[in-house]
Amino acid sequence: MTVINDGHEDIQLFGCPLCTDKGVRLVGDPDAVPARRGAGSYFGWTETRHWPVKYTVSLHGVTSICPATTNPIPNASRDFSVTYNVTDAGKCLLLTKGVGG
Repeated sequence: MTVINDGHEDIQLFGCPLCTDKGVRLVGDPDAVPARRGAGSYFGWTETRHWPVKYTVSLHGVTSICPATTNPIPNASRDFSVTYNVTDAGKCLLLTKGVGG
């Protein structure tokens, strides 16, 4: 599971196994350079809960729910990857899902 902060503002991610009640902060400008699109950080983890799982992101107090997804190969034991992209507006978009290697 990977969440990408595509914007230059910090976001808070909630609902992941490693998130606390205050969430996990994804820095919008990790290199401390002038704000630019695509400057943000990313955060990944191994999701062990049964799919579908929902996550919440917050940008400037506005929350967005990441769309739920299911295992791309139902009933398969192989690993698979899911990537969400958080836009400048704080919207959580399903970017990719597929079988991991």
